[in-house]
Amino acid sequence: MKGMARSTVVLAVTVLTALGLAGANAPSAQAAPLAVLPVTGGLEHGGHGVPGGDFTRITVTAQPAPRTLQYPPPPAAVTFRVVGLRKYDHQYLPRYLKVSWRNLATGRTGAVRLRHWRLPGHGTTAPGFAARLGTSTNAVTGRGTVVATVEVIRQADDDPPAVISTIPGVIALDVP
Repeated sequence: MKGMARSTVVLAVTVLTALGLAGANAPSAQAAPLAVLPVTGGLEHGGHGVPGGDFTRITVTAQPAPRTLQYPPPPAAVTFRVVGLRKYDHQYLPRYLKVSWRNLATGRTGAVRLRHWRLPGHGTTAPGFAARLGTSTNAVTGRGTVVATVEVIRQADDDPPAVISTIPGVIALDVP
């Protein structure tokens, strides 16, 4: 009996190792797929133009948000994050990014706003609406295929928001 128990353990370890489920080969959390949404800004002119900002490319990444093991499970979401933040310039104050999304499986829609520039580093706070926005956020999209677009928006003074991007970014992402 003792020899049979040892054979069973050796067989189990061999099978687990072959399947990659033993020891250092244990499954690890794989990085969620990363989608890139590039957007190209428009022609900068007039009193609200950013110096050197004509047709600037801005990149937003999207990936399924991490989910914790709990009951009930948290809703499926997508994390949108701006990469390569622009250096602060006061002309960026009325600008932000708008990421609009639609879940094709459920029909659910939404939009998030992100800041694509650094805050001033001289100990003061930047005034205005866009300065209070984050550079990353989670959007509760639910499971399914999510299509997202990103646009550069300028909202100066009391003017209504205006899209100033010439080429919006578009992606499709599967959210488990």
